[in-house]
Amino acid sequence: MKFFEYNRLSITTKILDVYIQGFLISKKIKINNSMKTRICILILGIIICACKTSSKEKSDMESKEIVEKKIDVFKSSETGVKFIMTSSGSLDKGKDTIVEGIKYTIVENEKGNITFWSTRDKKFKTPEGYVIGNQLKDISKLEKDGIYKQPGFGYFIKLESGWQLGFCEGESCTVSVPTEESIVKWMMKI
Repeated sequence: MKFFEYNRLSITTKILDVYIQGFLISKKIKINNSMKTRICILILGIIICACKTSSKEKSDMESKEIVEKKIDVFKSSETGVKFIMTSSGSLDKGKDTIVEGIKYTIVENEKGNITFWSTRDKKFKTPEGYVIGNQLKDISKLEKDGIYKQPGFGYFIKLESGWQLGFCEGESCTVSVPTEESIVKWMMKI
């Protein structure tokens, strides 16, 4: 390993030597080889120190952020906030709420803006007129043609209004493609 590190150091020093030589020639400055070597070593030392310091600071900051997030997660679970699957492989902190008699699960960002809405409430109706319990055959062909799969999360149809109709087929919700008899299990808006 030391041989490899020595070779890498030697190559880096040679590259620096070429750059310094080019700089000196362009400025018409003459110095001896000993001075050039010292300048290369000094620049190389500065680069190495700068890299180690920035990566250590970054590592310390990342560790601190992870600890703070874990503490925040434990606090939130005690206050009724739960984790919501918002896409395939993505969990976010969310909560249940009722708006105009309809139950929703929502996720808010740091500013308090709602970034995710989901409902299984049969009283909810999309602007297009769809409700929980509609069958795939009740959906227009144009909208049906846009069906897509999120592995382990479900099959979805995006609507013009921004709402998405969710279908769950089998244990993982994506075991098979929805049939004409498949029903809308939930709706979400991202």
